[in-house]
Amino acid sequence: MFGDYGFLHRSTNGGTSWNQVYTAPLVPHGAGVETPKRQYYSSIGLENTSCWSLCFVPPASIIGCYTDIRGTISTDDGATWGFDYSGHTANTMYGCARSLTGTLYAATSNTHDLYQSTKLMDGQIDGNDAQGKVISSTDGGHTWTTVHSFGHPVFWIALDRTNTSRAYASVVHSTEGGVFVTSDLERGASSTWTRLPKPPRTEGHPASIITLKNGKVVCTYSGRRIASAPTFTASSGCFVYDPVTNSWTDVSAENMKWWTKDVVLDPTDTTERTWYVAVFSGWGGVANNKGGLYRTTDAGTSWVRIMDADRVTSCAFDPLYPKHLYVTTEVEGLWYTNEVTQSAPVWLRDEVFPFRQPERVFFDPFDSTAVWVTTAGNGLRLGHRPAVVTSLNDDTPPVLDVHITPQPAAWWCEVRGVAELSQCAFTLRDIEGNVVLFSTEPRLDLRTCSSGTYSLCITRGEKRIASKIIRIVR
Repeated sequence: MFGDYGFLHRSTNGGTSWNQVYTAPLVPHGAGVETPKRQYYSSIGLENTSCWSLCFVPPASIIGCYTDIRGTISTDDGATWGFDYSGHTANTMYGCARSLTGTLYAATSNTHDLYQSTKLMDGQIDGNDAQGKVISSTDGGHTWTTVHSFGHPVFWIALDRTNTSRAYASVVHSTEGGVFVTSDLERGASSTWTRLPKPPRTEGHPASIITLKNGKVVCTYSGRRIASAPTFTASSGCFVYDPVTNSWTDVSAENMKWWTKDVVLDPTDTTERTWYVAVFSGWGGVANNKGGLYRTTDAGTSWVRIMDADRVTSCAFDPLYPKHLYVTTEVEGLWYTNEVTQSAPVWLRDEVFPFRQPERVFFDPFDSTAVWVTTAGNGLRLGHRPAVVTSLNDDTPPVLDVHITPQPAAWWCEVRGVAELSQCAFTLRDIEGNVVLFSTEPRLDLRTCSSGTYSLCITRGEKRIASKIIRIVR
């Protein structure tokens, strides 16, 4: 075996010939010839760099936002991945958002690992960044064009939920950075971007952004260290922007003032006053012992630390069980609770997750069993939870595991599980939600269905037993 900065090769004859073993292609490419470009491969897990975020694009595409390898794209819901795109040439894509029209917008930079412990000082960040851009794609991530070049790293892109022409970007620079806004996003490269007023205490390190249905914007500013001390500056925290007054309000808890990470909106609170903020502990002084997950139920007027951990990056609600919350940490792995609404939730470490630094958690809209976890240093991880068993009125955890065989299917497939399946109804829908098959038998006749991806909903009486994705390939 021979490894280098990006590849792994193996010889079985003492070095006379070599074969690559860093991907698992269905048909290996021939030796001594150029490798075809823009092909898709099945990973064996050697993308040992950082994956920051994912963006799901119907009907079955996923955009992976990476450092060093720029980004990846899958068109088969993560089964295979490739570099089948043009126009994105930055070292890092930090995040990607999809508009209601289907256009993708991404935040890019040549400065990698922003707001990790090694990228907090001005001298590491403030240089000119020719790839500090917002870029866009109208073909599902295959072709990217520049929307706006800021000349400094762009860490986040957020689309306004109340105005499709408006978007916000986190641009990072100690004196020239901040949150920028455009109100003519649809004009692409001709759009105008303006820096919003500087929030109190901040020094140009904006991080995550969420927009509220009342038009306000919630943003975190992350850590900044100065080399002369060295120490953290009290320029981090959580802030709320009011477009009516064109001003920011500092709603930070005291412990957020040094090294704050993501802010996440509670999807179950229709008033949008419940937020969760992830915080890192610093080192070398006042920033020590501040880390954890903080919750507000009154739009930042008061905060409670509901998870005491050294460094928390982000959190994510399970869309099937809104009281279930996953939490990512820097060195303590992946954690979760089954009852986040409690005043003191019980936290459990996911002992199966294999890496110490997960970044963010995503739930696959194409497969209700799939949970994707991005990591800082271990690429992208995929896990599966059991098929869903839930009443329409409660949050009962999954207890019934069903599966579909064969997958992918051709002319028929069968749902298998426990005895209750004999009391179920099976509804197959296409990607647009149209019913293409209804059956009360677990063996499904697919002869009238064309090739493609379908959603299978399994119900029993008034209960929805499971939602599964099946693929028909002929």
